[in-house]
This record gives sequence, C-alpha cells and structure tokens, in this order.
Amino acid sequence: MRPLIKVLILVTACGLIGGCSQQTQRPVPKFTGRLLLLSGSAANTTDLMELTPSADGISYNLSTIANGVIEATPRADQTELLYTTKSEIGIVNVQSGGTKPAIKAQG
Repeated sequence: MRPLIKVLILVTACGLIGGCSQQTQRPVPKFTGRLLLLSGSAANTTDLMELTPSADGISYNLSTIANGVIEATPRADQTELLYTTKSEIGIVNVQSGGTKPAIKAQG
C-alpha cells in the first residue's frame, strides 16, 4: 500500500503544479463607444474632440468637433452637449454626433 500512496501523492502534486503554473489570459479590453473630450490647455482655448474605434477594431479615430472651445457642459438628460467659443454657442447631439450653432456672434 505504501507504493500506491506515493504514486497518488506524486500524481496529485504534478497535477497541482501543472494546473497552477499556466498564466490565465486576460481578455483584451475593447472600447466600442464614443468619447467626447476637451483637449488643450486650460489657460488657452481647447478643442472639443471625439474618440471612436476604427473599423478594424485595433486603433482609434480622433476627430475635432469644434475649435476654440471655452466651456462645455452636458444637458441634464445627457442627450446634447452645449459648448461655447468666442464666436458662437453650439450644440452637439450625442446620439447622432451632429453639431449645430445655437447662437452666432455678430460682426
């Protein structure tokens, strides 16, 4: 019986070592939505930009929505984003990504 116990201990130890030595593969994080962000220095005007995944799913597209943004704030229901520049107040529709000027400066 002693050789059988030694074999069982050896098989169990080899199984534990083999099972615990493999590193688990973490899934690659995948960003699938849209991200609106302000880019630039707080002292100067900033750009309102949009980050979206590319068609190949490997890289990202960064596009400028508006230049010279002084301030941006979302609507209470978060369907639109109101932004201001020196020459206009604009609205970005969050679902469609479309922009339209709400008020243009005269002059």
